[in-house]
Amino acid sequence: MMSSKTNQSELILDAAYKCVSEKGYANISLRDIAKEANVALSQLHYYFGSKKKLLQEIIKRMIGKYTTELEKQIKKSQSDKKEISNVFNFIKEALERNPELFKILFDLSSLALRSDSFKLMLSDLFDHLSGVIKECIDESSSIVDEFKDFSSSTLSRLILGSVLGVAFEYTLDSNKNEDILDSLDALSVIFQ
Repeated sequence: MMSSKTNQSELILDAAYKCVSEKGYANISLRDIAKEANVALSQLHYYFGSKKKLLQEIIKRMIGKYTTELEKQIKKSQSDKKEISNVFNFIKEALERNPELFKILFDLSSLALRSDSFKLMLSDLFDHLSGVIKECIDESSSIVDEFKDFSSSTLSRLILGSVLGVAFEYTLDSNKNEDILDSLDALSVIFQ
């Protein structure tokens, strides 16, 4: 059972996640988060100290959750080999199921241009995701043979950049055009 302190901080993190995904980091205040969490403003300061530290905790939580989910998705292939197509499937499902994740990621990208601490967190996330994709490439002889002039590290960065580009385009598209998501299927075919 979680302690009341843990419950309170989780409640605040959930409220902050919701506020940031709906309005963006720059457009919310600690008061907005406190109101959403139905807690006193002083509790936010007690648990997290500042708005920046609160966002850093949201990001750590998000990174932990979604990188773990991506790794599980990749490993759940029917064969013993990790399948690169599972990366594309994961992103496609996440875009449909949890668009807030990408809104926060892209908001963080903007912040990372001006803040070394956010830049470091985002770089670490991209390094980790690229490493997960690289493992898939290393285990796929067809990709290694097809793209033999490029390292698996280079290809993993290409794939990561491509899926993030598609995710950004889809996040911005108010009509949620299915062609955008279908481009992930096309990438999957290219890297089979």
